[in-house]
Amino acid sequence: MMIRARMLLFALATLSGIALSVPAQAQPEFFFGAGYGRYDINEDDFDEDDTVWKAYAGFSFNQALGVELSWVDFNEAREAGNSLDADGWGAAAVLSLPLSENFALYGKAGQFFWETEASGLGPGVRPDDDGDDPFFGAGAKFRLNDLLDLRLEWERYDVADADLDTVFVMLQASF
Repeated sequence: MMIRARMLLFALATLSGIALSVPAQAQPEFFFGAGYGRYDINEDDFDEDDTVWKAYAGFSFNQALGVELSWVDFNEAREAGNSLDADGWGAAAVLSLPLSENFALYGKAGQFFWETEASGLGPGVRPDDDGDDPFFGAGAKFRLNDLLDLRLEWERYDVADADLDTVFVMLQASF
């Protein structure tokens, strides 16, 4: 866990330096969007994947820095007596690196507040549990027109001591 925290801090420091070197856009903007994807659980006795959806809204202060609130719903994954059904909301800082007028890479880190219904995942996981843990991710944003962006995103969540890796395709509106 300490190695992850150090890697996350290093990544955020690097992205912050890059973000500060990017010129600010003319105006801040609000955005909202939704997406669909897959998630994977790869724990000791549980190696399964299923679908996940996400809704989010946020605010970009400039081309480099923004904040985002999200709701993530992990569909129930089942395998050989194990199951996990989770959902929750997250709050994250987003650091972007525009590479052209229509394309940007970004990284994010924040806190995820989750609830689960689980069975068979080990002695430390209660059937109904809730909590909060850090999450992080990275992605690419493609500007489709003045209103819409297409986002491809990977995120890592720690829910009920299970690592959940997600991949999303999302459509975002900005104004």
